[in-house]
Amino acid sequence: MKSIERRFEKIRNKYPDQSDYICFVEAITNQNFSRERIRRHFNNLINKNEYLQKEKRQILNHLYEANDPNVEFF
Repeated sequence: MKSIERRFEKIRNKYPDQSDYICFVEAITNQNFSRERIRRHFNNLINKNEYLQKEKRQILNHLYEANDPNVEFF
């Protein structure tokens, strides 16, 4: 089973100058995780000071799209 947290930590250690959000996007891109797992890990791993609460829905929609292997994201 793939672990978002393990992938996130590996990327964050490899690129310590990147924001947590960028590392999170890289960790989930094209991995086909469930929306629930993405939302839960986003809430646990990303510092809440990195985004405005009112923008959270848009951010999560962006993450869901990045996660979908059927969508060319980068």
